[in-house]
Amino acid sequence: MFESKPKVETRPLIEAGQPTSLRSLLTTAVVLCILLVGLALRLYRVNYQSAWENEAFSLNVSHLPFPEMKAKLVEDFVHPPLHYYLLHEVFREFGFGDYPARLVSAIFGTLTILAIFLLAQYLFDTSTGLIAAVLMAISQLAIMYSQEARPYSMAVCLTAFAIYFFCVALRERNWLAWCGFVVFSILMLYTHYYAGMILACLYVYGFFRRKQFRIPALWWSLALLALAAAFVPWLTSGVVEKALGSPKVTRVNQAPWYTAHWTAFFQDLNRFNNGYIRGLLDSSPWWCFIVAGLLFSLPVLLALKPRVSPGGTLGAKSLDRENSVLLAILWLAPHVTLVGLGLMGMQYDVRYVLFCIVPYYVLVARGIMTMPVPAWRIAWVAGIALFSGFALRANYFIPYKEDYRAALLHVAKAQQPGDCVLFYPVGILPRAWSVYQVGWTLPRIIGLQASDLRAESCERVWLVKYERMGVKKDELRRLEQKLQPSFIRSEEQQYFWIGTTLFERKQLSSKVVTPDAPLTDDLK
Repeated sequence: MFESKPKVETRPLIEAGQPTSLRSLLTTAVVLCILLVGLALRLYRVNYQSAWENEAFSLNVSHLPFPEMKAKLVEDFVHPPLHYYLLHEVFREFGFGDYPARLVSAIFGTLTILAIFLLAQYLFDTSTGLIAAVLMAISQLAIMYSQEARPYSMAVCLTAFAIYFFCVALRERNWLAWCGFVVFSILMLYTHYYAGMILACLYVYGFFRRKQFRIPALWWSLALLALAAAFVPWLTSGVVEKALGSPKVTRVNQAPWYTAHWTAFFQDLNRFNNGYIRGLLDSSPWWCFIVAGLLFSLPVLLALKPRVSPGGTLGAKSLDRENSVLLAILWLAPHVTLVGLGLMGMQYDVRYVLFCIVPYYVLVARGIMTMPVPAWRIAWVAGIALFSGFALRANYFIPYKEDYRAALLHVAKAQQPGDCVLFYPVGILPRAWSVYQVGWTLPRIIGLQASDLRAESCERVWLVKYERMGVKKDELRRLEQKLQPSFIRSEEQQYFWIGTTLFERKQLSSKVVTPDAPLTDDLK
């Protein structure tokens, strides 16, 4: 049905001269080893850092009774509900906590390694599949989100399987594979809205290649009907009304951490290339762009070279070229589109395009396999492994999540009857209390109003501050000044991006501290 693929002379990792059963057995063994390594990397220190604000939201919402959970998700509207529904069942069966929630993401992250192997093997060959699996197993970004109780790892996994089943169905006109594609498409759309861009790319590609692959129109129609029917219940739940007009989906001046810069695409590419060695949320040294670009992005150019070299035309029948073009579309079209929307004022973050690493890594693997000398391929994979191993220090040993766990545990253990707590910014921290201080009573929460700050029923006031970004030191200074007429600062503790300050009533304080005592260094 298709032309053979002899254009690139490659030597597979498993020798072709060996019996088929032995080659299959060796391939299975290598894949299992890669899966085990990938799982180990995702489980290592998986619970070392505290859950951050968005994780705390996932945990709290998923722990609610089902009707209340659905109502909260409709009100929040940011993500479809499938990941939360899954966490709800996991908590019911295995208990509540950040560890089981992160374990779900680690499992999906490991399954993604299998999915990308199957995809790359089907599109190219076994050696390309094995290299792609290694790239996913040691991916800095994939491991980061495989250790987070959020839907991104799950979305990447479902997207990878959807692409795989689409390719099988398209090239073999396999009805069962087409059903698999439809099922995984529904699941990925119920996990992440932006995954719909991958689905749109697949449909557009299928339309323009309809004469070559001849998928029956009835299949396309039934797939669209199934997708629409599956998604109607969620779209009619009120989530659309909640989303309309929200600053999260409109072009406004976003917070700095959700603002896309013109370099966003290249910064994301450096993240795909495991280039954030100073910290996952920190800047990367200039030389990392060069080294990581040579190791990862150069092979991508090699994989796409036949498509852009002289003599390469859009009508070329080579299956290798066809596959490379499909992967380039699936990587670039959603990525560039979302970056463009970010530049126009919509919220943007690299996690929104995380699913693009699937086609990108397959292209990297294919580019490596186009290298004419086997020793070059081995050296290239070894170089990627060494560089990635060095970069993974940032995942395991450089904190990047605010330490609610230690800060709130200190408040829980040190609180006394009559204590009150003031969270700054208001409303950003209380969710974490129910994650880590189960069984501890939260002190009465007070607001920023003058009447609350002078509350006669508060013997002491705990000020818990989120200090990473968006916190204005002038506002904190004024807040402390409002407390000074009735209270005096008696204790300060610092944790990663979280600070706690205890204020006692002047007449009850045993410390000799004047009301106009200088502010601590962190508030200056």
